Amino acid sequence: MIGKVRSETIRGILLESVRLYWQNLPAFVGAFVLPAMGRLLWMIYQRGITHHRYPDWPQAGIVVNADWGLSIYSPTIYLTYAGMLVYFILAGPALAAVTGMVRDVSGGMCPRLEGPFLVLRRSRAIALQLVCVVCAWGVFAAGLLGTIFVTAPRLGSSTDPGGTLLIWYAGLAFTFLVGGPVGIWLSLRYVLAVPTISIERLSPVAALHRSVLLTRGIKARLLAVLALVGGIRWVSGLTAAWFFGLIAHAHPAAATVVTFLLIPLALFVLDMLFGALGGVIVARQYIKRTAPELPQDTGGMTSAGSLLE
Repeated sequence: MIGKVRSETIRGILLESVRLYWQNLPAFVGAFVLPAMGRLLWMIYQRGITHHRYPDWPQAGIVVNADWGLSIYSPTIYLTYAGMLVYFILAGPALAAVTGMVRDVSGGMCPRLEGPFLVLRRSRAIALQLVCVVCAWGVFAAGLLGTIFVTAPRLGSSTDPGGTLLIWYAGLAFTFLVGGPVGIWLSLRYVLAVPTISIERLSPVAALHRSVLLTRGIKARLLAVLALVGGIRWVSGLTAAWFFGLIAHAHPAAATVVTFLLIPLALFVLDMLFGALGGVIVARQYIKRTAPELPQDTGGMTSAGSLLE
């Protein structure tokens, strides 16, 4: 059953989630070491590939679009999206672990710490997260890959450059105007699937249907809160890249260290912090939707009612 819970405002969701997150910071952040580490290693790999293909490209230039490993070169931009896929798939078991911790706190217990290797044991969460990502973003990925690998290579060799360019723009429009909104909408429908499968032990298909049911009436508010957190994360990443970029331009000898070490490490820390906060927001909504009445006597610990209401 879905609990009849009091409707929360966007501000309420954010503030209460931040309070819960801050009071259990080491446990929540520790769960997101795994996806952040996966993205860190992928980012270093992608930058190495980019430098290998374009050895004359100044290392300081890589700093310009550092966040998410972005590259202006189309032959490597698909690696950027592959890196995002690695992060979000590994975020599945991390979210499952955070959901268990939020449940522990809601029951008046200390959250059980789970390091990256313990989180990795949650293979069902990894598989379900992969299914969710593919189902939600398959249209976007198909449009993007088609634009990059089918249409773009023909721009310079086509006998009808005008027609090819029109197809290229049509592919971009389809990707971002159709694939993007569809991906966001389906992601919101499936966002509680991993918490569901980790707590209720349902089958993957049942967990997806359960998530669709649980997210009714909260998708808009959940999107607003997660978009706000994601926006702050994006700005923080650009700020870090800009700061270290100034160092790289001022000291060219340090550009390689900045590009391949300092910026990835800074983004690694941001991925852990903001990933964990996003996980708490999602997990808290799942707990509220499935168990609105929580014990108040916590034996001296922070009461679940104060954390989840």
